[in-house]
Amino acid sequence: MDWKTGILVTVWFLVGVVLYAILRDWQVVAAIGTWLLAGGIVFAIVQVRQMRRSTSAQVAVQLFQILREEEAVETIEKIYELGPNYSAGFIKNDAELKKKIEHVIDNLELLGALVAQRIIDKQLAIEAYSGSTALRCWYVLREYIIEERNRRRGGLYCKYLEDFAWRTWNHCSNKVRILYYEDDPNDAFDLVQHLIEHEEIRPSKRT
Repeated sequence: MDWKTGILVTVWFLVGVVLYAILRDWQVVAAIGTWLLAGGIVFAIVQVRQMRRSTSAQVAVQLFQILREEEAVETIEKIYELGPNYSAGFIKNDAELKKKIEHVIDNLELLGALVAQRIIDKQLAIEAYSGSTALRCWYVLREYIIEERNRRRGGLYCKYLEDFAWRTWNHCSNKVRILYYEDDPNDAFDLVQHLIEHEEIRPSKRT
């Protein structure tokens, strides 16, 4: 319990005690009991919400750390270097690369799911964690993801990754630039604006 909640609980209890000391009536005592019980329920709900926020923040930090590990960073850089015009079969034919890419995808998918379920704040996830990474990965891996969806016939593969990419694009539209380039930084362009102009390759809202 944080200090603010502790003070509120103490004040709530003292008000009930003072009322009892002044009035000394059994009906009032019952009412005070109800008062204290209601207060306890309210504060319990507040505590649960605070615990959920704390847990969610820890999960988000852990995901962020995983995506910043050396191997994950190297894999993300390889994804960017592939570019959007690669053949999806290239990944399938390289088992080791496919495994590493799927690991990155899984973590972005989990982060997207936490955002979609409002367990992690959307703006925090986009701006402080991996919104730009999700959008760039979607841009490059779109063909591979769609092929995998068709192969699995469920339509759920990377659902939350795409949704998180869409939320990032929508959040940044006309406000924030997300630069993308394959090899040469001099060839960087604004991916957000690019997707505004090319709706056919834009991620879709999935939740």
